[in-house]
Amino acid sequence: YSKSVSYIESMMESQLISAIGKRLESDDIDKFTTFHNARLLQKAPNQFSHAIRQPEHYPVGLVSIEDNTGDRKCIQTHSRIVNASSTVKLPLAAATILELAGDQVLHGWMNQRFGTKTASGRKYFFELTARARQFSSFILVIGTMNGPSTLEPKDSIIIQNKDEVLIPLLLEELPTAKEFKDAIKSLSPEQQRFAKAYRSMQLESSVFGICVVQIKPQLEALLSLPPNSLDKEMKLTQDLMELFVEYQVPSDLLSYNGATDDVAVEDKVSNVREHVKSVMEVIEGEKEKHLKNA
Repeated sequence: YSKSVSYIESMMESQLISAIGKRLESDDIDKFTTFHNARLLQKAPNQFSHAIRQPEHYPVGLVSIEDNTGDRKCIQTHSRIVNASSTVKLPLAAATILELAGDQVLHGWMNQRFGTKTASGRKYFFELTARARQFSSFILVIGTMNGPSTLEPKDSIIIQNKDEVLIPLLLEELPTAKEFKDAIKSLSPEQQRFAKAYRSMQLESSVFGICVVQIKPQLEALLSLPPNSLDKEMKLTQDLMELFVEYQVPSDLLSYNGATDDVAVEDKVSNVREHVKSVMEVIEGEKEKHLKNA
């Protein structure tokens, strides 16, 4: 009986391979689903690849989720804008909570699994990829969504000046509601309550969150400068980044402190540039002093 079933399965497999013309791999199933989603769905999934930019500005970077194959293909996600008028809270510490305004986009991704390896024999995995252009910078924050309006941060990084960051995504599969119900059916009531509570915790922290903060607009607001005033100030922006990140200089020492706000943009930028020059001179003097004492 076993040999008969194996013979029938082998014969049907050979017929299917002859009809299609090849043995299907995971790459082929991905192409199949992408092709038919574009034809059958009213709003087809889009590639998870987003340019980081201000309105009417050149992009400063790119964020995408790609596979590890040679083509570096982006995943296809359903997306829609949610909570357009609300803010997202980003707790940094017990006493510090940021409120971020901007576009909030919800993405849904249906991953197709057909075997565990590609045609070349490499195992599939996916990476969050972030790239910055030269003389550009942004902050990338990743974490999990703790409710509809709170992002619980796990890690963050400043990406600048042609940096490229590849973050492997550790994907865990959770049982479906039916599989979970069948699995706990034979457990004691106490074990069932524990399993349900633990699954509830897993589901609440299963939404992956990505937050992008553009640095240059925040610098302008922090230093009391008009919007877009640092667009062409490359050296000044690099010096400010160095003072804030490496030396952690207070912003009060660098911000505009003119007698009135009714002055030209160039004058405000020159005021900040003078402050930066003064602080840099103090730092250089301290460096020389340490070298002499060494």
